[in-house]
Amino acid sequence: MRTPSTIAMACLAALSSVTGCVVKEHCFDNAHCPGNQQCDMATGTCHPECVNDEDCGGSGFTCENDVCGFTGGTEPLTCPAEMVSISDAFCMDRWEASRADATAGQTAAGGWGMPCS
Repeated sequence: MRTPSTIAMACLAALSSVTGCVVKEHCFDNAHCPGNQQCDMATGTCHPECVNDEDCGGSGFTCENDVCGFTGGTEPLTCPAEMVSISDAFCMDRWEASRADATAGQTAAGGWGMPCS
């Protein structure tokens, strides 16, 4: 005799043997990737920022734990005119720190100050 409980058990048994679809993960930005991985927007896959030092572009950058980092170059950094070297790591516009929106505690009239040197 078919009782509601035997029908329910038969349905559960049938459903448990059905395999569902597998959803392939797709990243849309780096926040969707685990650890130090980066999102490749074109493919929607996560991958390490680097595998070897060459992936970091040289000039004092090396790959460590799948991330590019600055370890210091062998030559001083040469910056374009109107830019200043910051610890031989990167170039910054001389007037960047004097922009009106650069800090909340600006004191110069109109928000403009002297350039970095």
